[in-house]
Amino acid sequence: MKNNIFFLALTLLFSVSYAQENFIFSIHAVQIEGDLEAFEKVESLYMQKVAQAAVDNGDIMGWSFNKTIHLDNINDEENYNYTFIQMSPNIEMLLSEKSNWWMNTAAILSADEQKEVAELSKKFTWKKDVRVLYHTETSFWDEYDGAVAFQFNFASPKNLDGFIAENKSLWGPYFQENKAKLKMIGWGVATKIHPQGHDWSSVVTWDIFKNLADLYQYRIGVEGLTYPLEASKMAIYNPDGFEDRPIHIGLASTKN
Repeated sequence: MKNNIFFLALTLLFSVSYAQENFIFSIHAVQIEGDLEAFEKVESLYMQKVAQAAVDNGDIMGWSFNKTIHLDNINDEENYNYTFIQMSPNIEMLLSEKSNWWMNTAAILSADEQKEVAELSKKFTWKKDVRVLYHTETSFWDEYDGAVAFQFNFASPKNLDGFIAENKSLWGPYFQENKAKLKMIGWGVATKIHPQGHDWSSVVTWDIFKNLADLYQYRIGVEGLTYPLEASKMAIYNPDGFEDRPIHIGLASTKN
């Protein structure tokens, strides 16, 4: 179960925390079967409202609801097709009962809204899910009011400290300096808190764009732009490269 079980897409995951370092975030990946439109309506319309109340109360930093991109429209049985991301400034707040904001649904939604959620929920099934925790090492975000497309890049470097150090000293500054040419609006790197082990990658980086076209062009390469490979030791730190690079788009998020 390497990180190819994940995932994700994001709306403004880091818009509430672009000026902060070392925040904690959880990724809750789920596989939904049945009426996906009904599921998306429940989460993007009603549960977003409940999550926003939690942000307004200071119980969480942010929340987003995201959909994995499958160009062939095939949802194979091993894939998770949606992901929730939740952010907190520290572990204590993430593990606090207050972070279980969905328990307040009855207090936030009207009786009619709760009834519609119950009716819509009969149309889909949560087949399986998994939750992981990350600690952000460094990131940047150009504030942008809109949905985004992004990719996560999962790895299990031989030298984790070297991997993190180089991302902070070389790749982060490089992407920051060339973000306009790359059409990149966000980037970051985080280490995994839980779970850990041989079957799990230990680190993830991310690249955020305004749309899929910009993300795909980034993968192809930007004409006239070269990477600082001569200064990189990634061939030593991370000789096996990235294990998985899923692409995602955001469907709903809270505002700060």
